Amino acid sequence: MDKSTKKTIIQQLINDDSKSISYFKPKESPKRSIVWQSFSIICVDGKKQEIVSCDKCKQLMAYRARDGTNSLARHTRSCKNESSISSSNSSNQNQVTDYFSSSKTSIIPKKIKDRVKIARVEFIALDSRPFETVFGEGFMKLAQSLFDAGKYFSSTSTVNLKDSIPSPVTVSRNVEDLYKKKQSELAKLCINIKYYCIICDFWTKRYTGLSYCGLALRYITNDYRINNFILGCFLYDIQTQSASNVRTFVENKLVSFGLVLNRNRIKSAWIPQEQHYICTLLHPSLKHFHAAPNEKNKALKIIRKELLSRTSNVISATGKSSTAVARGVTNTVDNVENSVNNLLTRCFDKVTPEIRPVQLPLKELDEYMISTKTISETDDILLFWKNQEEQYPTLSTIVRELF
Repeated sequence: MDKSTKKTIIQQLINDDSKSISYFKPKESPKRSIVWQSFSIICVDGKKQEIVSCDKCKQLMAYRARDGTNSLARHTRSCKNESSISSSNSSNQNQVTDYFSSSKTSIIPKKIKDRVKIARVEFIALDSRPFETVFGEGFMKLAQSLFDAGKYFSSTSTVNLKDSIPSPVTVSRNVEDLYKKKQSELAKLCINIKYYCIICDFWTKRYTGLSYCGLALRYITNDYRINNFILGCFLYDIQTQSASNVRTFVENKLVSFGLVLNRNRIKSAWIPQEQHYICTLLHPSLKHFHAAPNEKNKALKIIRKELLSRTSNVISATGKSSTAVARGVTNTVDNVENSVNNLLTRCFDKVTPEIRPVQLPLKELDEYMISTKTISETDDILLFWKNQEEQYPTLSTIVRELF
């Protein structure tokens, strides 16, 4: 029997004053929601139904324990508002700001700031939270949403905050839904990511003996910003943490995000690869290889090879376009000669196209190696290369892809 049919039958029994109908209220306890002061559970022949009745307006509503009491709390507020419309019509009248938000930022009075400051201190002390909690992004969003909700009530209204804050059980149910939503958004974002890094972290619970794997995604945007995303914390249900097992486990988890590991670059993860040499050379404080001078020449050969491979396509494309321009100009001159038959035209040389010389592929590298610019350990290397992008465009692109 569906909910609507069940609700209709129970409503008919209530209208007929049937003796089979009774009402039940949950026992009072610290964990009981305050909404049960306004609602009762319907019982038919002594059996509890997934239907509740508002004690004030007698409206029937569907209710399941696993769904929480948010819908009941909303009905309680609307029920109270409807009963007080006649006495507070002016205070509840719609204002212009209900339809158009102001772009101006209001100045918060010092009295309000002091009250908020005291409340934050009490929150940290009573709940034993770190001081940085009140500066977290999540806390700021929660505080802003509560502040926005308060704007819908007049200054004379008395609001019980418990009606608007869901229970821990309700919050825990919504975490999974929020994760699935964000996972879908992240999967769409990963489609356009060409270069990225996957970070793995393993740990085992002391008492249960269960092992978990945390996966994080890191990549650099076109404006040289590092983005970090936590892909998830997954139960590691494989017996051993061998290299092959870990790789298989990680690859299976990355499939849902549309990410694939590069097999050629991970076969010898701890042996220096060409990318390691390039990254060391492109660090302005490490480019001279003072710690390993014998490796400098090898790094220079690798970076020259990379530069030549990147500029060969540019030279090829430039050559083709120059040829096309030359042909176009030749055809134009021939047409002019055919159409204008005079001696003056024949006295001048044919127009030749202006071909811009292609910058030498290794010029950037030479200028970079003789440069005296360095950075300290605390400086941002991506910010350094972002500022050098005009002078070293090809090298900057390599940095953005590898770092």
